[in-house]
Amino acid sequence: MIRQGDWTLWTLSTDVTGSPPILEAECTTCDDSSGAIEEAKQPEVWCLRRANQTGHTGFRMIITSFFRASMANAGSSATTTRGRAAAPGT
Repeated sequence: MIRQGDWTLWTLSTDVTGSPPILEAECTTCDDSSGAIEEAKQPEVWCLRRANQTGHTGFRMIITSFFRASMANAGSSATTTRGRAAAPGT
């Protein structure tokens, strides 16, 4: 939670109303990528195919998650059950 002045509290939580996390695999040898997609299995299959085609064996998974800021109640605590909160000055 972040306090602006003495009257506004904000909470940051995972946005479950929109897109699920976006996943993309990248080859750490040549930087080729699977392309971004919402299903985890496809980037993993891409890694295995890439390894078979090129002999490259190192990959990284990039996961993009989405968050939403919302006003919290003035009586909220420093933590919330929906997401992370930041105390003033952090």
